Amino acid sequence: MNQTSDLCAYCKSLPSSSGFKLITKEGEKLFCCQGCLSIYQMLNNDNTQASNDNLSMTKQIANWYLRMTSFFSR
Repeated sequence: MNQTSDLCAYCKSLPSSSGFKLITKEGEKLFCCQGCLSIYQMLNNDNTQASNDNLSMTKQIANWYLRMTSFFSR
């Protein structure tokens, strides 16, 4: 059985082998995909120590998500 720390820090699924990781004040967190990592960062921005590249990618994904949700909610 998997420990909670072995699961995605956001959705609690099994993490992928692609290495979606984030260093936080509590230590390293694992994620199953870039989407979960990005949402976690948006919700816990003050708790993460992301690099500028990672933060830039998060902002791009957040903007894409907002565009898609507004498009499909018409």
